[in-house]
Amino acid sequence: MSTLVEFLKHNTMMNSRLLDACEALPSESLATSLDGTYGSIAATLVHVVQGQDSYAYRFFDRERPERLAENPFPGFALLRERLAKTDAMLEEAAAHAV
Repeated sequence: MSTLVEFLKHNTMMNSRLLDACEALPSESLATSLDGTYGSIAATLVHVVQGQDSYAYRFFDRERPERLAENPFPGFALLRERLAKTDAMLEEAAAHAV
């Protein structure tokens, strides 16, 4: 298996673990932010998902889905759905590139 495929499989696994860990947090923790960071934990999660959306859809020269609002938080189910789609797109592309 190529390094690129392995990298993207690792990315998929870490995306899932990140959401699992953050979903276990109390809602007030998701609203936490610190100076010098992107924003709240919830906003940062949305930002990460939208970043991956952007990379995947631009790579395939396809129109990106509608942007997610950071506030109110769109929920973990929607974030998981978005990541599952783009994780699969990127993994499939990498598998065919080798």
